[in-house]
Amino acid sequence: MSVRFFHIQRTYFFYLVIIFFIQLMAGEANAFVRNSLVTSTNQLAFDHKRGGKDIQITSEKNWNVSTQVSWISFSKINGTGNATVQVKVQINNSVTERKGTVIVNTENESDTILIEQQGQPITLVASPSTFEIDKRSQSIEVQVVANTTWEIANVDSWIQIDKVETDLLGKINLTVSSAEQTERTGKITLKASDKEFEIIIKQKQIVTATNEEVLANLSIYPVPASDYLYIEGEVDELALVDVTGQILLTQSNIINRQIKLNTEGFPSGIYFLRISTPVGMGVRRILLNQTKGL
Repeated sequence: MSVRFFHIQRTYFFYLVIIFFIQLMAGEANAFVRNSLVTSTNQLAFDHKRGGKDIQITSEKNWNVSTQVSWISFSKINGTGNATVQVKVQINNSVTERKGTVIVNTENESDTILIEQQGQPITLVASPSTFEIDKRSQSIEVQVVANTTWEIANVDSWIQIDKVETDLLGKINLTVSSAEQTERTGKITLKASDKEFEIIIKQKQIVTATNEEVLANLSIYPVPASDYLYIEGEVDELALVDVTGQILLTQSNIINRQIKLNTEGFPSGIYFLRISTPVGMGVRRILLNQTKGL
């Protein structure tokens, strides 16, 4: 009886061993199946341009590739066994980096590949970028081209910003105050993200010309004058002075190239017209004759 029982136990033991090895082999087989999908990389990086890069898929099963973003596409989306698939990206028109994922799937496995694409280099330019102007107060318009939002980060105190349009095709309207006798250079700093652009304004010192050179660029009439005196040319300031040195009238910040002075109320006689121009100061003797027709 005991011998028979021993044989039964031994037989039962062998069954257990066989079952154990079968389960072990089945587990290894399942592990092999779970690890049968291999991709050559888990990350691809692109610049902002349109382009493509290959990935290698190793698998004994049917596979497919997919993505949730519209700017990624593939040379093929499914297949069987080992294959090369090109991952393609469209041009990134934004200055911001973007990311997406590519999923490679088989029946019971998947791999994820991270796709990163750089943004456009920041564009920020102004035209003209350099001004050389004379000492007069004057208004200037600057055109700005950018591919992202921008701002004025800094401006010198003698440059007044009148209007700013910060569009991608924007502009700046500014006014420069009158300079003294010395030359000066100022700048306006534009900024978009971490990129800066400088607009340089150079205001020259007064160029001193002879009296004859100053007056040669002007037309002053009639001579003699009576009710009105006309001055044509580029004039910054002027003053009418009598023979005692008393200033009778002045004009400044002149923008018109033809000036009309009302001299009707002044008695006949000799006067002096002091004129400031971009090239220097000139003095012209003026005769007023209030006896019309003579």
